[in-house]
Amino acid sequence: MSTSNNARTDVLLLNPPAARVVFRDHYHSQVGKASYFWHPNDLLIQSGFLGRQFRVELLDAVAEGRGYAESMRRVLEIRPSFVFALMGQVSADEDAMFLARLKERLPDTVLAAAGDVLQFPDTNPFERFPFLDGILTYMVAPDLGEFFRNGWASHVWVPGSDYPDMPKGETFHYPTPVLDLFLRDHYTLPMQAGSPYHSITLSLGCPFRCHFCVVTRFPRQVRELEGVWEEIEAAAARGIRHLFVRDACFGYDRSHTRAFCEGLARRGMDFRFNAFTRADFLDDETIALFKRAGCFMVHLGVESYDDGILESEEKRLSLETMADTFRRCRRAGLRTSAHFVLGLDPADSGNEERLIGTLRRLKPDYVSFNVYQSRPGLSAEARERAVAAAADPALAELQRRLTLRFYLSPRFALGQLNNFRSRRALKGLVQAARSVFGRQKPVVRGRREPAVSVVRCRSYSRTEVEKALEALLLPFDGESALAGPGETVLIKPNLLRAARPEEAVATHPEIVRACIRLVRRAGAQPLVGDLPAIHEGAGRNAAAERSGIAQVCREEGDVWINLAGDGFQKLELLPGLQVRIARKALEADAVLSVGKVKTHIYTGGTGAVKNLFGCVAPSDRRRLHASLKSSEFSRALAALVRVVPVRFALQDGVVGMEGRGPGQGTPRSLGLLMGSPDPVALDRVAAHLTGMDRRRQPVLDAAAEMGLGENDLEKILVLGESLEAVKVPFRLPPPVPAFMASGATRFHFRTFDVRPEIDAELCEQCGSCVEICSTGAITLEPVPSVDSSKCLSCFCCHEVCPSGAITERYGRMARLWLRLRSKAIRSR
Repeated sequence: MSTSNNARTDVLLLNPPAARVVFRDHYHSQVGKASYFWHPNDLLIQSGFLGRQFRVELLDAVAEGRGYAESMRRVLEIRPSFVFALMGQVSADEDAMFLARLKERLPDTVLAAAGDVLQFPDTNPFERFPFLDGILTYMVAPDLGEFFRNGWASHVWVPGSDYPDMPKGETFHYPTPVLDLFLRDHYTLPMQAGSPYHSITLSLGCPFRCHFCVVTRFPRQVRELEGVWEEIEAAAARGIRHLFVRDACFGYDRSHTRAFCEGLARRGMDFRFNAFTRADFLDDETIALFKRAGCFMVHLGVESYDDGILESEEKRLSLETMADTFRRCRRAGLRTSAHFVLGLDPADSGNEERLIGTLRRLKPDYVSFNVYQSRPGLSAEARERAVAAAADPALAELQRRLTLRFYLSPRFALGQLNNFRSRRALKGLVQAARSVFGRQKPVVRGRREPAVSVVRCRSYSRTEVEKALEALLLPFDGESALAGPGETVLIKPNLLRAARPEEAVATHPEIVRACIRLVRRAGAQPLVGDLPAIHEGAGRNAAAERSGIAQVCREEGDVWINLAGDGFQKLELLPGLQVRIARKALEADAVLSVGKVKTHIYTGGTGAVKNLFGCVAPSDRRRLHASLKSSEFSRALAALVRVVPVRFALQDGVVGMEGRGPGQGTPRSLGLLMGSPDPVALDRVAAHLTGMDRRRQPVLDAAAEMGLGENDLEKILVLGESLEAVKVPFRLPPPVPAFMASGATRFHFRTFDVRPEIDAELCEQCGSCVEICSTGAITLEPVPSVDSSKCLSCFCCHEVCPSGAITERYGRMARLWLRLRSKAIRSR
């Protein structure tokens, strides 16, 4: 693992992408609650050491709003020899997915990381994260560069070694960071009024032992001030006048704190800074000292509304002391931010008014409510209570209500008038307000990236499917990739014909169930629908019933719909080619195409793109099959991606179909679920995994030519499993020359005909079929009759007939085919 000692080599400082805004530094991770970003401090500090030995680059994917694919492409462009990355407990699965893929793509790159999930593990972290070459256990360690060059350093934990000892000294030092990497516009804080700022660290550790905090587990050390002045002067030379002191407990060493404040005031640099401290540190003399040095705000941990809870948590502070400190800060013109932990007491959810009363007593300028989280490093008893708090929906709702009540109060609005100093400041406050009130996500990634997520799923057990689908969606913002609050989402499975789940003809019902639940969890209304297979008819929803999907839809709230129920809209799919597409598909806020990994005797393979063909009127599907050449038909299928609002696409590859697919092949276990916002890229990856790309994929080729998706495997980022590790070559159908395939297809769909047939003896002449028919193909004379030239074969008339008088009428070839197929199925 050692590397050459010769040249200056590239080091990438990496804050990996995540579905949410997450902060992972200072051996602590949390989810951001508004539109703000602070510097990844571990990376900033290490840049000071590494920048003197290597060329250093920074990729902060969270602050820059980069998605997984874009971030990976950037890493591959840089091709660093060494990477120092952050990981967090709140994003561990996402971090592992990205970093494992990075290591796979750049196997010679030395990868070190730091974070709470690595610092206090319950088990050996190298077993859970085998892609790591080393773990930095001391954030201000000066020897990470030595590890990169020689494979060993005193504060880097490597596989097979013991956890390194913490340093014993009372002081630490780090040189001025590579500031130009970090002084960027995306790092903003609401209390800084939109101004650029620099983060600085003056001390580590804390002398107190609050049960809900892990900072006490680190050595108590203060920074040598000579390096501090160099860093501040370098920031000042770049026009920075705001500092964020990143200490967990600024001021616990009074002599060091005094020396810093007096030195800052003496230099007359006109810096403004804010810091986290404790109420019992702030007597009148210290407050005055802070003000002279340029401190404009202090963040104070209040934690609870009850002295008994504070005592049990060993906070060693009373509410009276804190109220007095807040009063003295106000009197001196020092702004305050109060921080609470909800869930320290199980009764917190019922004490909203006591919490509001505490706020009125303290009168802070800002407030932050945080639900108690289980952090690595907490005691077993504290973690148990934190797990219970995090799982309590009442606490999450309390957090939301308290935040709204504070930030909507007239007192807060008046207090913010001083911050309206510039258009930039006003914009920052508006964005923060929108985030607090749930109107805007901190990061929005709306662009479609050529990325495909591949996860293992070895069975159709409900638990395994749900877990696999959640893992699949992690890189794409979780269930929000499928739907947004208040939306209507059409889940479109593949229902080729009436077949049992074990025949692998249709999307498995448990996949559909998991999609329904995730769409609902996203706050949207799920609907499931498909049109009957074009040579199957619609009798009694035979395909949906036999596949088990209809039963799942009943169990999940009667979400099955007749996709043709609102009729069809005629669209020009290609120049001169008009087709009718179900209005329910076109008018849904989003469509989730849930295909099945299957071979196809004529088109090589079928998947998420071809699955959209089920939104086309059955009669038009027959017409397209029978009248278009293979190349034209492929372009028509590809064009559906442009007109149907596909938000996300999935492929059921737990068990696929090989051989004479898509309906007469043999089930073949693949053990995978796959998904992507790009259905073309998804189908391309599925074809590669199964060997179907050994045959031309005309639908995907056409889509790529039309600019409707990515069909170049080299340009698609595959997340999760390695393609080479999960490949399962499928037995392909025998090759059919294009002219023969085209001719056979035309013959098949010209001779197969499925139309509604009305039994006059059963008919009650109620007229329901006439009313539902969207093309006026049925007339009442007085028994209904069907004009076959207008009929779409959607069988809506069958669904509404109260007497069961409408059934399917098959042509002779169709009857023969059904008879032969039934005989073949019984003989298996």
